[in-house]
Order: sequence, then structure tokens, then C-alpha cells
Amino acid sequence: MTLRKFNRIVAAALFLHVIVSLVFIMAPTFLASSYISKVYKRYLLPGPFFSEDRISITQASLISWKVKDHWSVPVDATLHTYRDFFSTGNPTRIYQTWLERALSYYWQQESDENKKEERFKTLKEYYKSKYIPNQADSIQLIVIQKESKDFPFTWIH
Repeated sequence: MTLRKFNRIVAAALFLHVIVSLVFIMAPTFLASSYISKVYKRYLLPGPFFSEDRISITQASLISWKVKDHWSVPVDATLHTYRDFFSTGNPTRIYQTWLERALSYYWQQESDENKKEERFKTLKEYYKSKYIPNQADSIQLIVIQKESKDFPFTWIH
């Protein structure tokens, strides 16, 4: 295979990728249930493009702790880990961010009180193992949730 032929194949693949990406970005429901669409959107689609529920509901979980009558400055653990990902380039930090976001978000969404308490205990133990010093005698969790209703999408002319 010559270099010219290889370059043409790469250019054609790139052009096809851009076209398919634009289709999925402009029409996110196009072939939404197909396996190929799900894989392409998850692994190959450029962006971060967020689903509507991620745009309309945002949440921050701030933790602080008390050591010898002094409270720490509240820390948004997920944001801290996310910033650490960009400063270090360590890809495991982005997975840790996803874990922290899931732990702090899903315990509140549980309707069964026993499961909710179990999920909250998991969140608390995770925070204690990663962020809170051993000598802390109290822990405070502040959950801030912002919700946007009827978030309309309009084209700017």
C-alpha cells in the first residue's frame, strides 16, 4: 500500500467519522436504541455532550469536618478530583470523579429508606477513607442541588 492510498483511506475515515458525529450531535435520538449507536456515542463521539438530565439537574456535595472545635473549609470532593485529573493528566481520576458523582447523587434518589441509608453509609465511608482525617470528631455534608424546569433548546439566529 502506498502512502498516498493510506492517506486517502485515513481522510475518508475521518470524513465519515465527522459526518456520523454531526448526525448524532444534531439528532441525538437517531437510532438511539441500536447497539452501534450506543457504542459510538459512548466511545467515539467527540465532546463532552451531556444528556438533558445532566443539564437540568446539577448537584454539589460539600464535606467538612471538625477537629478540636475547628471546622475545615467545605470541600467539593468531586470537583477537587476533577481538577486533579486536569492538573495531573491521570486518567484514573476521571473514573474516580464518576464514582464520587454517582455515590453522592444516587443515595438521594433512592425511595426505599433502608437502601437510602445503606447508600449514604457507603458515601460517608468513602469520604472518610479519601478526604477526612482520622482525628476528625464530626462530619458535615452539605448537598446543593439546582434544578432547571422546561429547559428549552432554541437555535440562536
